[in-house]
Amino acid sequence: MNSSASTRLRLIELKFDFRSVCYTINDQLGLYLGTYNCQTGAITFYTIGGDGSPIQFSTPGISRPSPSSMSGIIEQEPRNDPKPITILAT
Repeated sequence: MNSSASTRLRLIELKFDFRSVCYTINDQLGLYLGTYNCQTGAITFYTIGGDGSPIQFSTPGISRPSPSSMSGIIEQEPRNDPKPITILAT
């Protein structure tokens, strides 16, 4: 072992509230982030609940193939901006 090398342990904690993903109240529509790739800007979000009708998303700054698509690419300008992006589902 090289004496100049050091190992630092870092504890990373993630609190996952499974109830917010698995349960809805009175079939309310819920929206949550599925995945995000920092290098490519690829993003996927998911819904739960709702009344079964088609869901349309409003995603300024995210290029998607259609208004009902739950995945896309965050454009470069919003990725360079520290402000959060708002994703709406109706």
